[in-house]
Amino acid sequence: MKKTIWAILTAVALFAVGCNKEYDDSALVKKVNDLEGRVSALESLNTTVSGISALVSALNEKDYVTGVIDVKDKDGNVIGYTLTFKNGSKDVTIYNGEKGATGEQGPQGEVGPTGPIPSIGVQLGEDGVYYWVVEGELVKDAEGNPIPCTQVVPTFKIEDGSWWISYDGQNWTKLGLISDTGTTVEVDNSNEDYVLLTINGTEVQIPKEKPFVLEIKYDGDLASVGVAANSTAGIEYEVKGAGESDDVTVDVLSTTAGISAKISKTDNTTGYILITTTDVVDGKIFVYADNNKGKTNIKSIKLEAGQISEIADVAQAPSAGGEMALTVTTNMAHSVVVPDGINWLHIIRKGKAGEGSYLEHFYVGEKTKAAQDYEYVITIDPNETASYRAATISVVSETTGEVLQAIDIVQKPAPGVTDLSSIDGLPDDEEVAIEGSVVLAASKKGAVVSDGKNSIYVEYEKALAVGDSISFTGVKKTNEDTEYAYIKAASVEVVKAGVEVPDQPWMYIGYSESYNITNTATTALIQKDEEGNYFFVAPLNFNVYIESPLESLNFDALVGKYATVKGYIDEVRILGIDWTTFSYICEYTMIVNSATEVKFEANSNWSVSYDGKVSGDEQYPEQITNTVSSGSDRYFLGVISETQLKNFSVEEAPEEFGAIYMADDLQYYITRYSSGYSKEEIISILTNDATASETFKEFGPGKYYAIAAGFDEDGLVTGSYAISEFEIKDPHIAAKYEDFLGTWSYESDGGLQKWDISEKVAGESYNLVVNDVVPNGGVYPTLVYDAERGSFTLDAQDLGEFEYDDETYIEQVAAVFASFGGGYYDNTDYMEGETRIFEARMNEDGSIEIIPSSDSFGPLEGFAIMTGVKGVSEREYIVGDVSLLPGILGEYEAPDEAYLAWLGDWTVNTGNASYNINIAQDVPNKSYTITGMNGFSYSWVNIPNYYDAETGELVLIGSDKYPAATGVSLGLDQSFSLCFLANVEIDGEYYRITGTYELGRGSIGADGTASFVPGTIKLSDGDYTVAYQRIYAIGESDPTAIYTLNGETLTYYPFTMAPASSAAKVSANAPANSKITVREKAGKNIQAKPALKKTKKATRIAPKASSKTELKKSASAAAAKL
Repeated sequence: MKKTIWAILTAVALFAVGCNKEYDDSALVKKVNDLEGRVSALESLNTTVSGISALVSALNEKDYVTGVIDVKDKDGNVIGYTLTFKNGSKDVTIYNGEKGATGEQGPQGEVGPTGPIPSIGVQLGEDGVYYWVVEGELVKDAEGNPIPCTQVVPTFKIEDGSWWISYDGQNWTKLGLISDTGTTVEVDNSNEDYVLLTINGTEVQIPKEKPFVLEIKYDGDLASVGVAANSTAGIEYEVKGAGESDDVTVDVLSTTAGISAKISKTDNTTGYILITTTDVVDGKIFVYADNNKGKTNIKSIKLEAGQISEIADVAQAPSAGGEMALTVTTNMAHSVVVPDGINWLHIIRKGKAGEGSYLEHFYVGEKTKAAQDYEYVITIDPNETASYRAATISVVSETTGEVLQAIDIVQKPAPGVTDLSSIDGLPDDEEVAIEGSVVLAASKKGAVVSDGKNSIYVEYEKALAVGDSISFTGVKKTNEDTEYAYIKAASVEVVKAGVEVPDQPWMYIGYSESYNITNTATTALIQKDEEGNYFFVAPLNFNVYIESPLESLNFDALVGKYATVKGYIDEVRILGIDWTTFSYICEYTMIVNSATEVKFEANSNWSVSYDGKVSGDEQYPEQITNTVSSGSDRYFLGVISETQLKNFSVEEAPEEFGAIYMADDLQYYITRYSSGYSKEEIISILTNDATASETFKEFGPGKYYAIAAGFDEDGLVTGSYAISEFEIKDPHIAAKYEDFLGTWSYESDGGLQKWDISEKVAGESYNLVVNDVVPNGGVYPTLVYDAERGSFTLDAQDLGEFEYDDETYIEQVAAVFASFGGGYYDNTDYMEGETRIFEARMNEDGSIEIIPSSDSFGPLEGFAIMTGVKGVSEREYIVGDVSLLPGILGEYEAPDEAYLAWLGDWTVNTGNASYNINIAQDVPNKSYTITGMNGFSYSWVNIPNYYDAETGELVLIGSDKYPAATGVSLGLDQSFSLCFLANVEIDGEYYRITGTYELGRGSIGADGTASFVPGTIKLSDGDYTVAYQRIYAIGESDPTAIYTLNGETLTYYPFTMAPASSAAKVSANAPANSKITVREKAGKNIQAKPALKKTKKATRIAPKASSKTELKKSASAAAAKL
């Protein structure tokens, strides 16, 4: 709204009336009638001038206009405006009307005032102050200083037909010559931020009060905000209209059940509304803003399931480029994003659908509820290369960051030749033309070709030859089984025959499943199925079919014989998963370039033997030796078991199977270590040409074959071998029922436990009690005696029910597995119906070996008594202790009295502080579990220690090699180990000491109290006494990150302990990621002198498994894991 307001709109002409009776008063009457209901011009001028002063005062006081109100006469005509303010300024009124005309002279009377109205305005000084201006001149005081508008308000009067002005209401000055311009004030209310006043040409901006509004910045309809289930979305907000001093509160008022929301503020007026959904998506969220001064604004957000129309996932662009249109129909705020580094695609948002000229417009799908159309233009630069190029643009949710849709843009190359590297990015049935490729392998159905860098299979039913340089045309296809690209050729031209074949990396056949095309070789028994297909079974027991071999290879003559085949695996079909090995079950197709018969013959110069166990190598105690009498043929030495031989799907002699299996080992190593060693180096390291021995992990009971197999320069079998059969007898004995009765010490990776095995049914079963734990229902696990094998077994079993807290609980014996995050969990679901947990076999020395059964993931890790609410969570809790597997039962050694004296709750008194600890039995007569040390009461933080049986002393150990806890989360970027370390005083400063050493020793006196003396640590410059012990958090991935912890009490030496009357409760079963806060980053570090220790020199390029074969097989299985 913009209006011109004349301060004096009408000049009142006052006529001096004489005694002339013939005076005509019609003009005056007319004017009076016209001005009826309106104020006089003089009053209007004074009101307006007063209003100007008030407006400038409001501006100086930083007040805000809250409204502009029309002032109307009785007939409804707007005759002025009233401005209202926020902070207490008085309302200001300014009048308007028509500009006054010059008054006429009255007959026979005195001369009236002239028609012109005085001009009064304002002028902004350099000091930012507005000053009065009358008739174009600054109004000044007696000292000649301009008068501010807010200091005085001029007043006008008409006297003796002249205009007079006063600045104090008492002293009046007659105005001289008055211009004909008048006083005008223009009011412009169109700007949302301020009211613009133009006073005789001078602009004055009076700010408006902005509405207090909570603005939700969502590019869409707040009554239909699309979100996904079980997700978190963030929506930006801004509070507008808040004053600088306002303390704004923004919070969630309410949400629909199943939906939660919270506010994350970035500053006083901006932030994000974080919304989290469950399975519940549809609902409302109410959010409010309050300036805590009486103004509140509430907004609602209505959520519904996020919807987006299906968009064609591939769009093809011509090489010349151009524009494409993209329509996204959705109810979710989103952006369309081009990946970083892609500079040939450009996206802009259109203002209106249907604009522009496009090469293609891709849009699929029906509009969904509350969804809107969003139009984008994708501009594509010309492709001047000979390769297809592709990029994926993404429709990304602005609230969650989730990719809602992805569209692949594939652009054709410049007209001309296609290269092989771009084939994968083409849509199926796209025409291609290839030049300069060389045939690597050929069959009657097709060939593997290469351009020197890339390889692909070409289907073409005319024979080609290895070394042919070809050009061909065709279309791109995708193999439905393997999802790899190939070319279906329409025409092939041999440009030149016999060219040099590009060198292709060689690969172990067991790795073929991970690649599209694999250059490989192996030796196997050639077979032919009923349909006339040639195939063989590879050493890892998978079938390889030979694709229509060329007649020149004469495969019919090789059926039933062993042959070394070389060529390319070009297709791998996944048939399923073998959960016992955690690997894929695959079927392969190979294009064979050469097939050479291999005849197996014993080498009379070799004599292989099993030497039994050798001393000095506990990890690899079993030894095999091949004695060479003459010759220098290279051989590989290994062992296969009767079980391996029987499990192979093809019936083969042990020397043939063994030699091929050794070759498979060698081929694996050649590939596995190709990045650091040449083929020749690996063969030289792993094979021998003279008498040599190899050691292996301990062999279990059974029949074995020691084999020396000959190899050529490529690591493939020559057929030369030596073999020796040997048998490992079962070390276990058949024990009598009575032999297992008694109290045993069970040792495993979990430490020592006490097992009591007592009679249940004589000659048939036993009761098992672990660590004296009595099940809640009073029924103990049952062990079953096997009289035939002289062993006993433990199966998963129900122990019965019991009542607790008005619920029926059930107790069961179950296998458990270790969690990566700490703790043990029920393993029943992975047993695949099996119930056997372990078998116990007695050794000749009277010890009992506990041998775990296996599930689909491998040997079972442990067992426990578990309980839970019947029919609800039956194995939720562990009763007593977990027994880890495998383990050994040995003679039980009862704790001596001096060892037992340390058990219980103690109060530690150190320096000026005290705290409580608990000492529990760990390994009887050897060590304890000590929790609460340094006042750090977590059951999983145990200070390293041992019991000195000779002196009865308890020895505390400081070590960064043997932590008190591992895998601890401190809320930083890595996991930490907690270590108890000593601090020693050196030249007035304290240093922590790394390494492993005694912190201190304690002994119990006659009064029952314990006294600890400090340990002595040898450093490079002498011996130092431990001053105090402290817990340090040491980074597990970055050991240089070392912190101390909040809440810790330093333990100063010497210190004493007394039996606690009321020990503080130690936090039981706290997980390893319980919240621990960092106190400070730790500083100086000194390494204690380590003890000298001889180490065995490594002689192999890889750590051994039980044999090189097992190392190979484990690595192969790992590579194939899901």
